[in-house]
Amino acid sequence: MKELNDKFDIFICGSDQIWNLDCTQGVEPAYFLKFASKDKLKIAYAPSLSHIKFSRNYNEDLKEAIKDLDYISIREESTLPLIQPLTEKKVSVVLDPTLLLDQKDYELIISREKQKSEYVFVYMLEYNDELIKYCNEFGNKRRIKIIYITNSKFSGIKGENAFGIGPDKFLKYIKEAKYIITNSFHATVFSIIFNKKFVTFTTKRSSSRMVDLLDELGISERIYNEKFNIDKDIDYDKVQEKLIDMRKSSLEYLSKALKRE
Repeated sequence: MKELNDKFDIFICGSDQIWNLDCTQGVEPAYFLKFASKDKLKIAYAPSLSHIKFSRNYNEDLKEAIKDLDYISIREESTLPLIQPLTEKKVSVVLDPTLLLDQKDYELIISREKQKSEYVFVYMLEYNDELIKYCNEFGNKRRIKIIYITNSKFSGIKGENAFGIGPDKFLKYIKEAKYIITNSFHATVFSIIFNKKFVTFTTKRSSSRMVDLLDELGISERIYNEKFNIDKDIDYDKVQEKLIDMRKSSLEYLSKALKRE
């Protein structure tokens, strides 16, 4: 990767869980741009730590890992107290890159194949008994088809498994779904982008990113609880207004970093 220094002047690391040190089993140097030369501009855009604490104390490792980054941002507000004390540089909280684009941008790559009947789209990223029970009862009660994606080793959802589809069909299933049931951050993101009625189940290991996003957008009631009503309307005009403001500040951070301001 050091050979990339001969071709590029700016390096950006970011998104998803590249700074989840439980997931990467400690600091992975490439995810902190350690291969980039000192004279190169190094920017962290929205890397996710996922947790507010790790299975062991990585503070010294993290402090060393981020010291050469010129601009630092993260994805979750809740993880700011973990990383800000490790650097004198200001750590910004910015949107996940998927939220920098809007519905029109994603429609350009959506599969044109139409689904013939109404369905619920279920994306279970981490096994969850409560989610499985909810979606099976929901499908039976409403007499509505369930299309789901989950790791092939997980079972229990009664419906059509679409495991292995590409991004074009993933987006199509979300856009055309009557309802969405998920415990995935990005399925939650695209439910919001496409103005869908959805429910998000939190996960044991990485709830902060979903909770923070829904709280910021004023729709934290979409997190599942025993009294949850999926048919409750969402004021998407307000949600999209908030999202536009959040998008502006994130793009400003990126623009200033690229200009070394």
